Amino acid sequence: MGYWKQKMIEEQDRGWSSLGGKCVCAKCIEDPFLSAFVLENSIEHECDYCGRKSRKKPIAVGMDNIMEVIDEGIRSEWGHPDDEGVAYETAEGGYQGEVLDTYDLIYDKLENPFANKKVADDVISSFDQQGALWCQKDFYGLLPQDVLRYGWENFVRVVKYSKRYLFSKDMGEADFLGRKEELPPGQFLERLGEIMTEIGLVRSLKAKSLIYRVRVHEPEETYQTAANLGTPTVENARFSNRMSPAGIPMFYGAFDEVTAVKETFDPARKNSPVITVGQFRTARTFPVVDLTRVPSVPSIFDSERRDSRPALIFLHHFMRDLGAPVTKDGREHIDYVPTQIVTEYIRHLYKHPDYGIVRGILYRSAKREGNCCVFFFDCEQCCDIKKGWTEIKESYSAEKPKFWLGLDRKKVHRLVPS
Repeated sequence: MGYWKQKMIEEQDRGWSSLGGKCVCAKCIEDPFLSAFVLENSIEHECDYCGRKSRKKPIAVGMDNIMEVIDEGIRSEWGHPDDEGVAYETAEGGYQGEVLDTYDLIYDKLENPFANKKVADDVISSFDQQGALWCQKDFYGLLPQDVLRYGWENFVRVVKYSKRYLFSKDMGEADFLGRKEELPPGQFLERLGEIMTEIGLVRSLKAKSLIYRVRVHEPEETYQTAANLGTPTVENARFSNRMSPAGIPMFYGAFDEVTAVKETFDPARKNSPVITVGQFRTARTFPVVDLTRVPSVPSIFDSERRDSRPALIFLHHFMRDLGAPVTKDGREHIDYVPTQIVTEYIRHLYKHPDYGIVRGILYRSAKREGNCCVFFFDCEQCCDIKKGWTEIKESYSAEKPKFWLGLDRKKVHRLVPS
């Protein structure tokens, strides 16, 4: 068998054609993982796509080398419709389902990982010379991230409009009409807990962290102590919030004053309210679920982190839902229900294998670029800062600390909205 015949067979077997001796530099690639791959494996001093040259150190890698990475990454989630069992009906116009050419795959589904159009053109041409067509792998099943997303959507539907107070693992299964691989509503919370552990969303919030809390009130009222600036009492927890229903007090705050004000003050409020800002300090280090540091979704080309893609794709979708603005027109009592139940699960049932019970949740503000928190501390666990306040124990336990949040009364101040 001749060399070229052998080469043609090899290219057909692997599914893409050689791009010869062409080399590409990191600046011609948008995808962070592929760009890093080029930097780590550069052996050439000139890029054939942008013309950049370097005498001192190599800046480019052969396109055939990077095509191996691209091919392996794409085929982790995409396959040929014949291999995935997509039905083909000539009379009905061909494949019966979403089948893409390489151009649409690169530009629409992968959002073009290349900064230089010439590179994208060559990659597309390399696949197309082998007659590439693409469809979702396991075509008639659900992607792992969609299993999670539909699980969350079904959970939201059930707890809003079907069952709310009688909660069990088989909740919603009787009227659950989803595919067999979908996640029933009653199993969603447990899976969410597993994801929080797998992704590493639990971390320690350090002692002496500063938290700002705001009260909006009438000018003649005064708020200067932890008793009236901290977590409200059960009697005063009269309104539903994003994480807590009416009657269940929690401590809401933010990590900067501006965010605390934005989260609390409604500019549309009539009359002339006054804003009092209190600065609290954490008494000790404690674990929290941190939704402000969810890792970015790894590249499809990153083989080491690829397994976490479905969970992270879902988590970013989930966080958008958690932080979505809710209009307080009476429906907020319904719209807040899913996040309130998630919070109660984290507070009462979730336990991290290393950190144990978590004491709160950190999340991004829906009003501005800032971070907020909700802590699972009641009003008796907040106090005014004084000497030795962090060492005071509960009267019934010499080991259990009494106070977790302290108010610095010297930092309490008023703001009058303009």
